[in-house]
Amino acid sequence: MIDAFFFYLIIFAPIIALLGLIIFGIYWLLNKKGYRIAALIASSVLMLVALSGAIFFVFEDSFFSKSDAVELLSRHNIVLKDDFEILSNTTGGFNDYGHSLKLSISNNDKRSFINQKTWTRYTGTIPMNLPELAEDRYEGDTLKVNYMMEDRYIYTVYQPNGKGVTPTLVTISVSKHDNVLIYEEVLD
Repeated sequence: MIDAFFFYLIIFAPIIALLGLIIFGIYWLLNKKGYRIAALIASSVLMLVALSGAIFFVFEDSFFSKSDAVELLSRHNIVLKDDFEILSNTTGGFNDYGHSLKLSISNNDKRSFINQKTWTRYTGTIPMNLPELAEDRYEGDTLKVNYMMEDRYIYTVYQPNGKGVTPTLVTISVSKHDNVLIYEEVLD
């Protein structure tokens, strides 16, 4: 986590410097005009807003809640009726945004996920790569596939988002051996 903080700090150093100059400029201008208290209040408020935005950006994964997970899965018509636990949640990337979520779900929710779809047996050893099957990577049709491998059930959606916009690949899998649901979203 600390390495990521320093990476973001280096990338965003010019933005941070510019923001600092703007805040200092507002303070200096108000102070020069004789509004010392207004200068302190304005610069303090702007500093708190900038700091809270930076903290949220760096620690975004820590603010992810169960309701966020429910909303994310509901986009794909997956409803978790029982309580679940967030095992891990990671997001990141500039060019290739990725979001990975791992949930411990109930046996009933696992059965519900499996029963609501028709599954095709897939004999490959690695998951299907839908972007390779797409005719037009940016403006084609949305591709959806449900298949089962030896150890898990996999639901994959590939959605082009238009010319010049990165397509979205979502993979949701449930292990056959335990009650773990994995959600992976990649914008490449």
